[in-house]
Amino acid sequence: MRTQPDKQASRLYTERISSLSANPEGPVRRRPTVLVVEDEEAVRELIEIALSKDGLNILLAESAEQALAIATTLDGTIEVLLTDLTLPSMDGHSLAKVLTSRGQVRHVIYMSGLVETVSSDGAGQSFHYLTKPFKMTTLAQVVQDVLGCEATPPHIAEQTSSPYAADPTGLG
Repeated sequence: MRTQPDKQASRLYTERISSLSANPEGPVRRRPTVLVVEDEEAVRELIEIALSKDGLNILLAESAEQALAIATTLDGTIEVLLTDLTLPSMDGHSLAKVLTSRGQVRHVIYMSGLVETVSSDGAGQSFHYLTKPFKMTTLAQVVQDVLGCEATPPHIAEQTSSPYAADPTGLG
């Protein structure tokens, strides 16, 4: 028994291929993925809103364990890990070490409300440090800066020298 090809499906497939090949901007690029690890729900939601405006693929985790599970199931690389340093059960620095050693993360941005110094990321990855509270526009700029740099030498962005450190008066 022979069946006739589905002409409607063939037409739609042909139109899709034609529209892709007619794209003057070239092939469609995958949106950069940012994994946000923050145990405070309100802060996670604000970060998601701020970064979603930039067309990024935002993944949210409330713990390091949840972040590890997300990274394990993700197909592809996480361009930016944005993690709080103070998390329950596993701190953000340890999480970053695990994910960078697995090659699952390209860049790390640490954030904390405590005055902390990050002395080494342990894996030779580039990273930045944001002191909470920070403006969402500042966060968006830091992420864009990180995504804009292809090969940045590892460095330490301490609170005292970081251009992204919060204004100590809170007036920013």
